[in-house]
Amino acid sequence: MTKIEKIYLRYFRGIIKGEVELAPLTILVGPNNTGKTSILEAILLAHGVTNPLVTNLTPLDVLSSLHETLSSKGLDHLIYGYGSKHKRAIIRYTINSKTHDLIINVKPLEIEIRLIANSKQTIEDLMLRKTLEGEALMVSFTRFTAEKLSSSRHSFLKVMFIKDEIIKNIYKYMYNKWIEIVGKKLTKKTANWISNLINLDASDITIEPFGGGVYALLLYLKDGSRIRLGDLGDGVQMLIASRIVVGDTNPDIILWDDVESHMNPRALTMLADWLSELVKGGKQVILTTHSLEATKIIAKTVPNSTIIKLNLENGILLTKKYSVDEISELEEMGLDVRV
Repeated sequence: MTKIEKIYLRYFRGIIKGEVELAPLTILVGPNNTGKTSILEAILLAHGVTNPLVTNLTPLDVLSSLHETLSSKGLDHLIYGYGSKHKRAIIRYTINSKTHDLIINVKPLEIEIRLIANSKQTIEDLMLRKTLEGEALMVSFTRFTAEKLSSSRHSFLKVMFIKDEIIKNIYKYMYNKWIEIVGKKLTKKTANWISNLINLDASDITIEPFGGGVYALLLYLKDGSRIRLGDLGDGVQMLIASRIVVGDTNPDIILWDDVESHMNPRALTMLADWLSELVKGGKQVILTTHSLEATKIIAKTVPNSTIIKLNLENGILLTKKYSVDEISELEEMGLDVRV
């Protein structure tokens, strides 16, 4: 089992300094702008900046698109203060008791990202050194547009990132990998699984002409009727797409941002059961949520889960672990762990 035990951040995004210990399943909670998504994005980079997650979607694409503002798609946001004062950010991963570093350097016209496996240097040494020697695993981008200048593909982990904004990319991936996906019987298994949620007797998911030479992904019902996946509820689409893409790509770690999005209690219960299967099968899962209901449902269902509240005080990341029972006790006292 490949597992991140700890992640340490220095001058990454809005975090000057901080570390988080990660469990087989970790639920990150806390107020807005306290580093929840930043933690996910730091772990996402361990996949390799230019290695595809799904068809034509790399961590670079995810980071650029999620933070795009007007025509600004650069990666300056990865450095604390946009690189105005601090010119280097470091992410240190402890993976199966070994230390690996990802270093982000900001230069006048470009951003450079280096991956260093089995790092022996201290964080202080890495922060102070003006040049880095011996690391050939590097990718660089123009500073303001994130246009790739050079790359050497490498990764520490195989990661899958799940968020509403990338569901169309997952559909394209399913289309491109259809023979392999069907061959693994993922479409049949997923159709039978989702039937328990939508009260429809589905037997498969198919790709078929929808008219005018246009193809669509369809939920195939046992009575012969069909429903486009895009016409199902957003939560149902997320469950279908995520189950298929995780089943096909077989990642080490699943990251899910705003896991409660579009999920009713029944959907959350189904999701929790599936996440429990993944954890028991050796996968690591890191979630963010603003929902106490989602937190309690998932934490009660998944063994070896940890709830971590994040706070940022003047850029310093503070963490506090909770059990699901402690969350419930605080709620009964009128206290909300999310604030």
